[in-house]
Amino acid sequence: MELSNEEMRILAAVERAMDSGEQPFVVCGGGRWAFPRELLEECGIESGQTVTYPMVANLMHRNLALLETNIAIQKAQRDSA
Repeated sequence: MELSNEEMRILAAVERAMDSGEQPFVVCGGGRWAFPRELLEECGIESGQTVTYPMVANLMHRNLALLETNIAIQKAQRDSA
């Protein structure tokens, strides 16, 4: 996959945020996966914890649902304004 310079800058910033402890993450398959702190806490997972691929898939599914909800809320607020 080819990334633009802007995408590389965004990803580099996320990596720095994980390095500093600002951005929570899990470890799976040798890589770090960033997730919201609230989601990890809800699932009883600590930032930096090693998890399985099925766990990452479940976290991704839950995070997508949260994002979709937030997008719907923002759209409704814009439409009512």
